[in-house]
Amino acid sequence: MTVTEDITRSLLNWRLWYFLGMYDIRQRYRRSILGPFWMTISVGVFILALGSLYSFLFRVNVRDLMPFVAAGYTVWTMMSAVLSESCLLFVSNSNVIKQISTPYFMFVLQLVWKNLLVFLHQLPILVIVLCVFRIWPGWPGLLALPGLFLLVVNALWVSLVLAIFAARFRDVTPIVTTFLQVILFVTPIMWTPSLLPHYQWIVQANIFYHFVEIIRAPLLGQIPGALSYAATGAATLTGTAFALWLFARVRHRIVYWV
Repeated sequence: MTVTEDITRSLLNWRLWYFLGMYDIRQRYRRSILGPFWMTISVGVFILALGSLYSFLFRVNVRDLMPFVAAGYTVWTMMSAVLSESCLLFVSNSNVIKQISTPYFMFVLQLVWKNLLVFLHQLPILVIVLCVFRIWPGWPGLLALPGLFLLVVNALWVSLVLAIFAARFRDVTPIVTTFLQVILFVTPIMWTPSLLPHYQWIVQANIFYHFVEIIRAPLLGQIPGALSYAATGAATLTGTAFALWLFARVRHRIVYWV
């Protein structure tokens, strides 16, 4: 099966990864009264605690920091979940890969779709925060849609690349886990870029900041900077090209690695 056939079959079998993604969420909260809304509650408690704590530590008005943290952390949870779960994507589905001739890209679509559903479950918390602090995004809020589209496209190629490397080199999983723990505090999610007025180049050099910003800024009624769109657009083109090249080169070896 070629790469083109793999991706085409995966897209045509959308009902399969669509229902499998929903099934994963249901299984995670099986026999739970609130079900997937536990994700919403846990994120809400985290945002409330961190927003209050960091506003006190950094001496920032909670009215300014809480919506910033809520929007940024909601996007970050989706990004970090995709990165961490993609490392075990092919390994955890090794039984299916070894026994059935199935397109590999279908597993990537299932993973991204599942985490997109989780992201949508967490949006009510952001809506509540925006209402409490009386923030109305207005027409700039519509820019969050193309920002989310860019994030999803990049999540697809990143998941594919990490799944391939993690299947070949099992050390990738702990490396990514450690990296995510560090990048959470380095990226302006729980603190604003204004706290580093003389080191803005550090913020602008962080690609994670730009992916968060193209969604967070519109939700807060702001227009993302041109640099954020340029950085995420360049990452989309180069990353997708690299992922397709890598997939075409090693696809036939994945079954032996898992």
